Amino acid sequence: MEKVKEELRSYINELKYIKEIEEEIEQLRCKAEAITKEISDMPIGSSPVKDKMAQCVAQIIDLTSKKADYIANSIITLTRIENIIESLPKKYRNILYSIYIQGNSLTNVAADNGYDYIYFCRKVHKRALELYKKRKKDIERQ
Repeated sequence: MEKVKEELRSYINELKYIKEIEEEIEQLRCKAEAITKEISDMPIGSSPVKDKMAQCVAQIIDLTSKKADYIANSIITLTRIENIIESLPKKYRNILYSIYIQGNSLTNVAADNGYDYIYFCRKVHKRALELYKKRKKDIERQ
């Protein structure tokens, strides 16, 4: 069952990573905007001249490309997961969608659906995962 949970969590994890990349890009943008050219008549020495602005821009371009790849992967992951979830009975479809697509906690989903947390985890959520796993196997066979 852990493998099924890991697969379902992959979408949320990809979104978190995209957010981290966005934050890193924003930090680099702020850093790039703060870089100013210093004009000095003092000799710099033997160290090579570094263009900090160009370094920031190169890093931003690399991260933007990486972000685009993660977005494309997350769309594929979302589509695959949603196709399986959509084929489940409504009760289980809503539960899995709420937890693994919207990112709600088991506690909140149990309460929202009127279940005791322990019963929800042991019975309802477990059954939803079993149905997901079975449906995924059925789809893979086709």
